Amino acid sequence: MITRDYILRQVQQMVSVLAQVSLKCQAQEYHLARDILAQTIQEITGLDPARIRTLTLDELLSVCGNDSEFSSEIATGLADLLREDGFVQAELGNQETAKESWKRAIWLYEAVSGSGGVVPMDLVQRLSRLTSLLQKGS
Repeated sequence: MITRDYILRQVQQMVSVLAQVSLKCQAQEYHLARDILAQTIQEITGLDPARIRTLTLDELLSVCGNDSEFSSEIATGLADLLREDGFVQAELGNQETAKESWKRAIWLYEAVSGSGGVVPMDLVQRLSRLTSLLQKGS
């Protein structure tokens, strides 16, 4: 069973990282932003971002919790990290890598939407923007 304290610690870590990444991107330090995201994704999932980008939907959902218990909070946080990873990868000229990150962020946002759990207020806008980016790049 996932404990509430565990979820809160994970969410707090992800929010802190997203703030750091935002500052690095504003300073156009995209390599540092990429490294911060990679380290955090590794810490939270136990998998490096390159591996995360190859997971199937079911495999991806399984890393968003433990003991087969899905956590919408962890899924949303991981989706946010993958969304930002996509933006950073795009800035670094890695368009295909960016698309794979965005695709998995979409999967997670859609899973959160259908989970009955906590859903971000701007979820529809997040999905719409990422879907648009994927279609534009196709």
